[in-house]
Amino acid sequence: MTNYPKKLKDPSTLRIFFSSPFGGMEEEREELTRRYFPHINHICNSRGVQFVAVDMRWGITTESSASAQVINLCLKELDRSDMIIGFFGQRYGWHGAGDTALQENFDNAVSKYPWLSSVRDKSVTELEFLHGHLNNPGSLPAYLCFRDKAYDDKVCEEARKKGDKKMVFKYSPESDESVKLLDDLKCRCKDTESLTLGVNLCYKNPKEGAQLMFKAIHEHLTKYLMISSVHVVQEDRKALAKSLHAAFLSNKIKLYEGGTNYIKQLIKNVDAEIPSPYLVTGLAGSGKSALICNWLDQLMKNPGYRNCCVVYHFVGCARDSARIQSVLTRVTEELEEKVVEMSEDNSSGEAKKESSNDVRELMRKLSVVLEKLVSLGKQPVVVIDGLGNVKRSSKSEKAVYWLPEFPKQAVLVVSTKNTDEDTITELKSRNFCIIDLPPLDLETQRAICVQTLRMAGKELSPAQVDKVVQAKQTENALFMRIVLNELVSFGYFRLLDQKIDSLVSCQSVHDLFGNVLQRLEEDYNVPEHDGNLVEQVMCSLYLSRQGLAEREITELYNVTWPVWSPFYFAVENYIIDQSGHLYIGLNDLRTAIYNRYLQKPETKSYYLRRIIRYFEDNRKGLGHFSGKKKVNYTASRVAYELPYLLKSLGDLDGLALALLDLQLFLTLIDADGTLYLVELWKETGLQWSDIAKRYIDVLKQTVVNTYIDMEETDSLETDSAGVKILDTVLSIQNFFLQVGDFHAASMIMEYHIRICEKNVASGKLQDESVLMTEKYSLACLYVDHSQFTAAEKLHREVLDYRLKIVDEAGDNVTKEDRWALGTSYHGLHVLYQQLMEYEKALKYLEKSIQLEKTCENDSDLSASYTNMATVKMQLGLLDEALEYALKALKMEEDIHFGHLPPKIGNLFTNIGLIFRRKGDLDKAEQFYFRSLQIKRQSFGDIHIDIPISLMNLGTLEGLRGNPEKSLNYYLEGLSIYKALNVLPGNVQYLMLQENALLAKWKLGRHAETLEDFFPFLDVVEKEQRVDFCLGWFLTDIVKHLISEKRYPEALRITLDLINSKHVSAVNIVHLDLLDIEMTPPDHRPVRPANMTVDYALEKWPESPELVQHKAVNYLIPKGDAQEFVRLLNRLHDCTSHGSAVYDFGLQMLDSNNVDTTILLAVTEAALEKYPDSIAYLRNMVSCRRKDGQHDIALKGAEKLFELAPEDTDIALLAISQAAFAHQFNLGREFAQKAKERFPDDQELLKKVDNLIDLLAEAEREIQSEDK
Repeated sequence: MTNYPKKLKDPSTLRIFFSSPFGGMEEEREELTRRYFPHINHICNSRGVQFVAVDMRWGITTESSASAQVINLCLKELDRSDMIIGFFGQRYGWHGAGDTALQENFDNAVSKYPWLSSVRDKSVTELEFLHGHLNNPGSLPAYLCFRDKAYDDKVCEEARKKGDKKMVFKYSPESDESVKLLDDLKCRCKDTESLTLGVNLCYKNPKEGAQLMFKAIHEHLTKYLMISSVHVVQEDRKALAKSLHAAFLSNKIKLYEGGTNYIKQLIKNVDAEIPSPYLVTGLAGSGKSALICNWLDQLMKNPGYRNCCVVYHFVGCARDSARIQSVLTRVTEELEEKVVEMSEDNSSGEAKKESSNDVRELMRKLSVVLEKLVSLGKQPVVVIDGLGNVKRSSKSEKAVYWLPEFPKQAVLVVSTKNTDEDTITELKSRNFCIIDLPPLDLETQRAICVQTLRMAGKELSPAQVDKVVQAKQTENALFMRIVLNELVSFGYFRLLDQKIDSLVSCQSVHDLFGNVLQRLEEDYNVPEHDGNLVEQVMCSLYLSRQGLAEREITELYNVTWPVWSPFYFAVENYIIDQSGHLYIGLNDLRTAIYNRYLQKPETKSYYLRRIIRYFEDNRKGLGHFSGKKKVNYTASRVAYELPYLLKSLGDLDGLALALLDLQLFLTLIDADGTLYLVELWKETGLQWSDIAKRYIDVLKQTVVNTYIDMEETDSLETDSAGVKILDTVLSIQNFFLQVGDFHAASMIMEYHIRICEKNVASGKLQDESVLMTEKYSLACLYVDHSQFTAAEKLHREVLDYRLKIVDEAGDNVTKEDRWALGTSYHGLHVLYQQLMEYEKALKYLEKSIQLEKTCENDSDLSASYTNMATVKMQLGLLDEALEYALKALKMEEDIHFGHLPPKIGNLFTNIGLIFRRKGDLDKAEQFYFRSLQIKRQSFGDIHIDIPISLMNLGTLEGLRGNPEKSLNYYLEGLSIYKALNVLPGNVQYLMLQENALLAKWKLGRHAETLEDFFPFLDVVEKEQRVDFCLGWFLTDIVKHLISEKRYPEALRITLDLINSKHVSAVNIVHLDLLDIEMTPPDHRPVRPANMTVDYALEKWPESPELVQHKAVNYLIPKGDAQEFVRLLNRLHDCTSHGSAVYDFGLQMLDSNNVDTTILLAVTEAALEKYPDSIAYLRNMVSCRRKDGQHDIALKGAEKLFELAPEDTDIALLAISQAAFAHQFNLGREFAQKAKERFPDDQELLKKVDNLIDLLAEAEREIQSEDK
């Protein structure tokens, strides 16, 4: 051995030159390519180095051969390679001093490599051996080997029997001369063995040869270049991360075409006085990373930008590089290093602290170091590529909330796919400039294709490149990448066209992956393993929830490491390794796996059962649960996978059994929260109350198990099995509270209370506050589900206990006890708020806030501010309400920094409601929709909080006059309540039902509304909730029922209304009307005084409906003019209706049938108030004329004649009335004035003349009678 170089010629690339004759060595090359190259590639990647296998038997194109550049190319590639691996069979390779084409190749290369002039008789492969080793032994690491002649002879013999001349040719020496030349080469190689990595003169077969070559390579990497995976583990992880990011940058620089204008745009931004933050976006594979890397390359190489401090982070290029904390930490540390380099005191200015996982602290540190660099006169340039790949910690997380505001002088460039809508929307709101990259054009695709293959030491002919890039499917970047990967791993150069055709003929990415799966089966389904390895692994990864660890896979199918390792490295680029678990991240690969293996139900069932059996065995190995969750890897894996797999299989009994395992339950709650567990339980089809009973049974058995354990350890006297499981009971209780099922939650809570009461009584639970806390929680549950009487009793009990504790403690009261008392006040506030007793609610809320401020509990104080906003809103103080709500929102956003939990969603609902009441419907809608979005993101579509948001949106649409849209929201909300099996008396459920009924009613769907209304009314009456209904809506329904003569139903609702706070005059009218219609006069029921019309008239004298009902049904038929006038006068005096009151009274009178006494009484009452009313005067004249009181009528007519000089009818009335009153001269005066007033009205003049004649005739008759 010799002292080989410790460094690569290109720090980012390991190049290994593989030298062999073309014919007869395909099997070795194929074995290397498929079985060992992936392993070498994995080792290199783990160090941030790219592996390039230089195999010139693959990479020499027809064009290079035709231009006699074969030798030149081979030797040039050797010049930049880090190792040479040479191998021969029985063929010596292309040689011959008389071969014109070969000698032309010598001629073209000899000027650069003069030593060639003395070896023109040697083969091209020996030239590679000479240049790579023999001319200067030890200068380049070399492993040289030769295949045993016996293997070639055997292949030739078999080929002759089959008549396969091509195979005979490839495995036979060219001539006796070539045998001598090859033997001479073997001797020279053997003589220099000490200066090589090894020389083997007779390996038995291609498989052994490939194994020996890989072993030599791996040993050299480990001992000299030190890039083995073993060494990497020992390396400093910061340095490793830096090298991986640098390697990513380097590789992307090599894979970029075009985009000059974009680079100029980014460079220009750096030069700007105040740079803008930039977002680069586009389709997957459109070149976002490559653009950024090439811009960075130009920036860092340009001396004019030495003032820039450049830091880049490529999300996903290194392990753990996708966590928010990892991104912030690495960027900050890189910048801090630059500060240290520039600072004279060699410190960053901030004391070193332990690394933090707190995002706010990490953001602060990043901002500090950015400002520090700016203060030192530097310009920070920060790049974060792949924002869309950053892992979110929860569904409620805000998009890129963790990305702080940068100083004005700093440059920030980020990228994400154009499908990452949340991130793009957020960054646009922060005024990021956008570069939206278009899909790659044909020429760019061609260039990338050539460069990608060249980097792997491969080359296609122009025609072959065209065949790849002109295929429609390769417009898809992923399709193109897979095709190129497959070509790089293909070892048979002569079959290359056929291989390209088979790849580009695939119609989709998942079809192409099907081709890949077939190739993997051919390469890695080996006799040493029982079964189809590729199918087993891919199906298992497909069916798992979070992927499987390598150990799990190998244990599942008894895969030995030599079988597993090459396969793993071959598929490494297509599967994701996240924290040691392999899973299928590409949807197209998942589709391909399903199409190839899992379409048959029995196949899917087989693999599911096998994986389930594996995890079920692990579950049983955990032992029985004894009150405390085990925190270990096995428990976590079982919890994550087993329930999911059982659900996929459809084994609902098995799923229920797994979910009842408290170890699994607690692990899932901690890892996934409530929502996933809810989804799993729903799959079982069990009712929540039944599930709660099962958990109680399991808890009881856990108590027994714990008791037995305690008995064995002699701890029964001092401890209690029940107390040991309290934390677990609380977790189950909280789960059912989140589910929103009252029955189930109350069952668990009552069981919890029984355990506490028993152990408080026995002295095993000495802290009685634990019991009171549980009773408080149950009281709150009762309030949420409208069980107000029970809730108040419990709340009062807990309050009394807590007041006593505080009073007894005096000045020594603890913060915890003050806080507990505050929560009791808060609970009572919520109770009275639900009961709409706002003054009481406000009193307890103020007490709660006072205590919360002393306890410095922001969470509780925020909740109290939220409730204060609600109270203020109910009291009509909308500006104050909004102030409190916004104050609460600010506190909640600070508490839940970067996240939007359901609590904030509820606040958005309240703020929307305030804006709705202020009349700003558009603003209200924005907050309602945001609230709904947050809740759905946190809980999914089926949760008890969702219908409230839908109800608010429905109400909003109702106010806008969109009843159909409004109804759709209500019905969606009702379907959720029904799915949750909520109590019929739930307040919000009843409100939503009523709103839906109202929307249908407004749409005119009366029959449908009434069909649903009476079941609703049954519950309302039972729960005594009529006071909380819409009284006017119930009254409207009564009117409709009366019109349809459905009197009993109308009477039921009317009595409900009269006995509620909604009682109104019209309800009394309806009651009396129904009594009239339903019973004969002598059998009418005797109603209480407060239900009579007379009582109502005294209570509501301003009610027109009451006055009308009394008049039409009682006063007018009896002719009681005096009482009728009294009611009208009172109605007039206590309302602002004015003369309309008397018009209303007159309309009730049928002038043809009614006694004129009532008509005249009403008219004269009206004239007392409105003496100049023309209508009332005409009414009076008419009545007096009918009664023969012509003199009085004439006075009215005379006044009318004066008040309405333009009214021709009044003129004629005055003249005629003068005749009736025998005031003939006055009549003539009226007639004369009428002619003067209407000189052009011929018809009127004719009527006046007729009346003058009538006056004369009447006067003559009177005079004749007098004589």
